Amino acid sequence: MNDKAKHFFICYGLAIAAGIAMNPIAGLYFSVAVGALKEAYDYFSKGGVCDWRDFVADVMGALAGLATVSLL
Repeated sequence: MNDKAKHFFICYGLAIAAGIAMNPIAGLYFSVAVGALKEAYDYFSKGGVCDWRDFVADVMGALAGLATVSLL
């Protein structure tokens, strides 16, 4: 599995889990926040290197998770 798919599916799963535990919008925010924190960590720990495409994959996964929880 490539890196972008990992970002997508991790945020997808987080959005579903948090969306069920709390509410769908909270799951979306939580998942996007985790993705943003991961990219911030990459930026500060890897000498200013982060990939905005990873964050896009995070957001897309979070939105897919929101849609899934909303349909349940």
